[in-house]
Amino acid sequence: MRSIDRGAGTRPAAVASSVTDVLDWFEGRRQANTYNTRLIPLAQLSEWNLDLGTGDLVHRSGRFYTVTGLEVANASRSRAQWQQPIILQSEVGILGILLKDIDGEPHCLLQSKMEPGNVNFLELSPTVQATKSNFTQAHGGRAVPYLKYFKDRTRGRVVFDALQSEQGSWFYAKRNRNIVVHTEVEVEEHEDFVWIPLTIIGDLLRVPNLINMDTRTVLSGMLTVRPGNPDDGASAKRVPVQHGSWAESGLPSSAQHGGPAQCADRRQSQQRDATKAEAAGRGRAVADARRHDLA
Repeated sequence: MRSIDRGAGTRPAAVASSVTDVLDWFEGRRQANTYNTRLIPLAQLSEWNLDLGTGDLVHRSGRFYTVTGLEVANASRSRAQWQQPIILQSEVGILGILLKDIDGEPHCLLQSKMEPGNVNFLELSPTVQATKSNFTQAHGGRAVPYLKYFKDRTRGRVVFDALQSEQGSWFYAKRNRNIVVHTEVEVEEHEDFVWIPLTIIGDLLRVPNLINMDTRTVLSGMLTVRPGNPDDGASAKRVPVQHGSWAESGLPSSAQHGGPAQCADRRQSQQRDATKAEAAGRGRAVADARRHDLA
């Protein structure tokens, strides 16, 4: 793990250079925080209640989401008709990853984000993962870090921007805006965020319970779509992906990383890191499971 020194009076930004760096940093963030969760009856929720008219589960602010009932008929599935609960959330969320060249190599800024349903509490999330209720602070909480890079387009170049559906089995007509922005400006530091080279992202994706589903969704957009030239009005166009090269994602020429021999050496080194990372991830998952069982 290395750091970017911004000078006196500033904190260095964490910059990983290997899978091991990322896992060590991630474990440090887990140890720096303590989380306690327990399942309780719906009736004990202080800010949520059942609407007397509809029976829906709603937040007292009227924001966030609503859990209601859904009936499905004439479905071309093993069951033609059924009923189920489903989440209504009409707001469009933002899932955004910030990119920046560090020492001539593109890095993405990911965060260690706590979500109470995660197996390990923390997972690596996009730079911004927030609903409108979150980033407008309807909950009265803290502001969402780095949101300005995705709201103010003068702070960087848009590499990818598309609306994508949320999981349709549990959300009703819910969408998120998936955005990737490449910036060249100075980016403020935050202890829960780390810069990760794009060249090791593929190996990190194989580590159990590390990179969350939203991050995977946003990353997938960079592999196949490159924005057109805004000067000639061209629309986004598909480009072939060669050997998983990030150079084909519309990033600057610095995203290219040497010839075939160098790439082969790098892949062998990354594969060794990935093998170690998978073993470490499995060991941590087993240890966590044992701690939960003992609790």
